[in-house]
Amino acid sequence: MAKKRNGKQLIILAAILILPSLLYVISTTGKHNFVLLPFYGPKELHPTEKVKSGAPDTIYYKIPSFEFEDVEGGAINPTSLDSQILVFSFFCTDCTPEGKRVAEQMASVQAAVEKGGDVTLVSFTVDPENDNSQKLQALGEGFNRNENIWKLISAPKTEVYNFAVDGLLIGEEDSIRYKDGLLQSNTIVLVDHNGHIRGYFDGIQYTETKELKDAIQQLRYLRNVLEPNLKQD
Repeated sequence: MAKKRNGKQLIILAAILILPSLLYVISTTGKHNFVLLPFYGPKELHPTEKVKSGAPDTIYYKIPSFEFEDVEGGAINPTSLDSQILVFSFFCTDCTPEGKRVAEQMASVQAAVEKGGDVTLVSFTVDPENDNSQKLQALGEGFNRNENIWKLISAPKTEVYNFAVDGLLIGEEDSIRYKDGLLQSNTIVLVDHNGHIRGYFDGIQYTETKELKDAIQQLRYLRNVLEPNLKQD
């Protein structure tokens, strides 16, 4: 009888451990490589910390500190966004159709992540001389922007450019360009709650926006399920 009870307990324990992962896979679509979601940027081996195999742990690139102000006058920095999954993008209200397309796709991302309070979208206008607070707020209203989730920023072009290239590592030749004196980029950048860059997506492509939404769910699962279990181990 004791062996039967132990067998039942093992089955119940296995179900408890496996079920959350199974439900995650069933309830989402697209790729489910949450363990393999890549890290971008330079990396180095940790001088002292080791992983279980005895090999040196890896130090992955983190975006540098930044300081901006959104159209509501709120501070946008690592402290105000602490422990949030971040989605960065670039747009303008009048300069190109692509800019508005990126804003449209960000609105769809907002709708997908609105529940949870753990994701913040940060969009920079690339035309700050034209896009004042009134224009940005009007644009946000047109996309049903939730100001608690989606932050719109009008900052000097040089600061935005430097953050895009030096902080978010958007390739200067590949994704950053000037058109009529305006910085342009369709790239959306996904940063996890630890400040690591985890994905680059084309903001005018529906399929890539869908992949972005799936990647956000993967990061949520990593933070809320996998990391707490690893800490317990």
